This record gives sequence, C-alpha cells and structure tokens, in this order.
Amino acid sequence: MGRRFLSPVAVRDPDARSAIVSANLPPIPGTSAPCIRSIRTARNAGQLFRAWWSSRSDSSVVLSMQGSPDGGGTWQPPVEVEPRDRGRRGCDRPPPGISYDATSGYVHLVYFIEASDGAGVFFAHSMDKGRMFHSPVPVVYGSSPSVARVADMETASSSYSRIQIPLRPGSESCSRTRRDTFSISAGK
Repeated sequence: MGRRFLSPVAVRDPDARSAIVSANLPPIPGTSAPCIRSIRTARNAGQLFRAWWSSRSDSSVVLSMQGSPDGGGTWQPPVEVEPRDRGRRGCDRPPPGISYDATSGYVHLVYFIEASDGAGVFFAHSMDKGRMFHSPVPVVYGSSPSVARVADMETASSSYSRIQIPLRPGSESCSRTRRDTFSISAGK
C-alpha cells in the first residue's frame, strides 16, 4: 500500500476563518501585538488548534499555540512554543505550518525564526494535544525566510510526519533533494 496524506479539515471560508481563528485571541506576555495574518489552524475529530506569531516591541516574535476541544467555542490557555527569535522582521515573516493527528494526539509545528544560534526552519511537537511542546529542533539553517508545511502521512506499516520546505534557486538554506521541495520524515 502506498503513502496516504492525511489532510486536516481546514477552515477555508475567509469570513468564518477570521471569526473563529482570531476570536478571543489572548495577549501573549512580553509582546505588543498578535500577527493576525500569521494565524494558521489544524482541525480533526472536533479539536481545533491555532498557531500564530506575536510581535515584541523590538520586532522579534514569539510563536504561540492554542487548542479548542469544541471547534473554537472555548480555548485552552495559550502555550508559548518558540520565544527564541531575535530577528527584526516583526509580522513580516512566513506563517507557521501546523498539523494535528487525532489518533496520536500529536500537534506538529514547523516555522522560520532568527535565533541566536542561527536562522532557519525549526520543528516542534506536542505529544499531549498541545498542552506542552518539546524543545524545538533545527530542520535546516539559512537566513532566507522560508515557508514550511507539515503533513501527517501513513504507510501500510507506519505513521509519520513530513516537513516540506519549498526551495528557491540559489537558496542558501539547503541543497535540493527533490525537484521543488526538501523533505524530512520523523517517525511517530
């Protein structure tokens, strides 16, 4: 049996997305404003998750995530996923990629930051429906902001997540391993 991509049910109607995604968006300590255009969602089995950037006064950002057990009716307290950004891009950065696997309860995030140890795309995951995230790991280093996606996949024998980063010709982020994407698979 071949690979099968599991697609989270996305909120596609712009008006509905805006109403659900930004409704009651909480303030994040140490930040001055949320980056509304960066909000991304993942939904499956009644659970809705949203991840977004919030800008600090120095234009660095914090990545936060929140879960809702009832499709956006109520929200759990936000979890700070990534506070290490030291860039000066503010909200002018790629949005995070988010995926939720209802079978395992895992929430996966992939995003670009400019950390003190180097700029690049990082991956963080939660194994308890977003209540706590494990330390982020670098996927690829490079100073060019990169949009990244994470998708859950299944094969006949395993389930895993795949991170996809579109490449640009001459990109300093990494060498091309496929025609137009760089992929890393992490076992679940």
